[in-house]
Amino acid sequence: MYRELFGKLSIEDKVVLMRFTLALAIGLASYLIYLINPSLELSLGGVKLSMNSSNIPWLMSAAAYISSIPIALRIGAKGLFRIVIRGILTYYTTWLIVFIVLYDLLTL
Repeated sequence: MYRELFGKLSIEDKVVLMRFTLALAIGLASYLIYLINPSLELSLGGVKLSMNSSNIPWLMSAAAYISSIPIALRIGAKGLFRIVIRGILTYYTTWLIVFIVLYDLLTL
C-alpha cells in the first residue's frame, strides 16, 4: 500500500515527504542529545573548537539536510529548486516543532 501511494506522488511531493520523515527522526535525536547534554572539544592545529548541547543539534540537522540531497537526486529530482530548496521549510519547521513539543511534554 505504501509503495502504491509513494509511486503516485510527484517528485516534489516525494522530496517533501522524505525531508519531513528525516526531520521527525532528527528532531527526536536532537531532543535525546539535549537530554544527554554532551560537550565536545576539538583541537585543530592549535585552534580549539568546543560545542555544547545547544550547538550539536543545529550542526546535526544541517548535516542531515545536506545528506538528504543525494536521496533527492535518487528520487529523481532535477534542478536546484527541487534538489536543494524544495522541502527546506517543511524540514526545519518539522524539526523544530518535534523538538519543542518533546521538550514541553517531557520536561515537567
